[in-house]
Amino acid sequence: MQILFTLDALSDSGKNSWRLEKDGQQWRPATFAEDIASGDALFTNRDTLRPQIGLQLTPNRQFGLIAKARPGILNILQRGIYSHAIVHRCGAAPIPDQQQMIDTLRQMSVGTAQLLYIDLGGIFRRHDATDLVHNPAIAVRGEIASSENFIGEKAANNHALTDNLWQQYISGWWQHLASRRINTFIPDLERCPTVENALAGIENFQPEAQP
Repeated sequence: MQILFTLDALSDSGKNSWRLEKDGQQWRPATFAEDIASGDALFTNRDTLRPQIGLQLTPNRQFGLIAKARPGILNILQRGIYSHAIVHRCGAAPIPDQQQMIDTLRQMSVGTAQLLYIDLGGIFRRHDATDLVHNPAIAVRGEIASSENFIGEKAANNHALTDNLWQQYISGWWQHLASRRINTFIPDLERCPTVENALAGIENFQPEAQP
């Protein structure tokens, strides 16, 4: 499984988008989350990529865009242009496993705020409720929970809950593959496709050619 990242920027209206070029300074106009093009900056190291996610950018005549600031908690909702990590898969997408989801849910510690998520390899993992923002290891995520009704042994043995979670997470994985975005939130249950449709969409996923 080969995964590459590019860095895109998107305006608050969604009408304008850009991609960072390999010199690390120039931003070219691009369709958001488009295929890799010659000259794009490519990232394989998440530690190198992460500091560049979520930057506020401003138009610049010479470079297309330049970094303005990293928004604080209070101004993250302001209008503007922000940078986003885009995931490019050059191989088939793995299919997450429902039993592995249940096993991970069972291992989560009741009373400690934790996140159940799917990593970029399609594996369910748990994470304490810290260091989550702009984390490129998280492909699909749900809500943070600490109650025994949602994590731990009791939750793992609740078949209605795990069936609903499976439908949400497999739908979120499909959305992640289609959107090429990290930190994709699972959709509300009433908006989820059926498990069968989500799995069919995943199986029909087309990887990108090697750049």
